[in-house]
Amino acid sequence: MSETFQRPTFERPMPVKTPTSAPFWDALAQHKIAIQYSPSTDAWVFYPRVRAPRTLANDLVWREISGAGTLYT
Repeated sequence: MSETFQRPTFERPMPVKTPTSAPFWDALAQHKIAIQYSPSTDAWVFYPRVRAPRTLANDLVWREISGAGTLYT
């Protein structure tokens, strides 16, 4: 008796667009990259959040970035 092995298929989990992450996904849909910036910490913030890390300030703003960078491996 010969049985053929069938490899299981898995669907990739897809990210869910939430009110907090919507500006990020909307920018990507327009072929742009936008991430949050916190003036109180003078730092870029990624992953999207409701409040700034460390200070919990409610001052996060969305800013477009170029996406340019250097990848070290």
